[in-house]
Amino acid sequence: MEKLVYISGASGQIGKSIRSYISSKNIKTIVMSRTVVDLYTNESFLKYHLGDSIEPISGDFKHIFIHLAHTFDNEKEKGLDANVNALIKIKESFRSKKNKKIVFLSSPDIDNANLTAYLSAKKKSEEILNIKNDLIIRPSWIHSLEGGNKILLKFPNSYIPIPKNNNKLAPMHLSTFSKELFNSIFIENRTGIFLFLGKEKVTFKEYLKKYHSKRSFFLPNIFWEILIFFFKNINFKNSFFLSERIEGLMNLRDISDIADGNIHEIIV
Repeated sequence: MEKLVYISGASGQIGKSIRSYISSKNIKTIVMSRTVVDLYTNESFLKYHLGDSIEPISGDFKHIFIHLAHTFDNEKEKGLDANVNALIKIKESFRSKKNKKIVFLSSPDIDNANLTAYLSAKKKSEEILNIKNDLIIRPSWIHSLEGGNKILLKFPNSYIPIPKNNNKLAPMHLSTFSKELFNSIFIENRTGIFLFLGKEKVTFKEYLKKYHSKRSFFLPNIFWEILIFFFKNINFKNSFFLSERIEGLMNLRDISDIADGNIHEIIV
């Protein structure tokens, strides 16, 4: 059966990366984004805002929806986080299709006792999915110079202040992650929950030095707590996103403590 792929968040760093692997196999793909993007020959474009209903393409296809889109706007609709509501609408849109799979990008930290809004949305979204048919990916840390990591470029030659946390993460390069994601979807046909880990475990401080050649120093938690309060209560561009990133780093759990009998681990 021919596969038909839909990708939300297609213009983001992960979306662009996974699309290059899919296009190399000439798999028919619907690229979904708020803004028009350059397309590969196997792709067509669908303007999409998170929360839009979708009309699946008719025909005898295996429908694969790779859901990468996420908003940090902290919006609510019908009492639900906008991200959770978007996934509900995706499921409703494909309800009539027998051959379908949703691939959802989550986080390994969703069972953290101190859930940020981001992690809470990921946790609630996972509960909506059917792990017998769908695929949930929890990557430890994706290394690149795009996306949220661009903020590191604002510290060219200076020390970077960071929250004190010596728990370890297992970073992997964006291209390595995307290749394994492609294999999981299209080669191995995996379903269930998978934890993607890089080959080595490092603290965030060590990660900055090794992967970005950035020196860093710790500031006490009270400083970051005040900064988070400021970001959450003063509305300016990316303020909520920044508060979420800081809070996530403060409460980051050690990747070695996240093992679960129901989660499959893949070293990439």
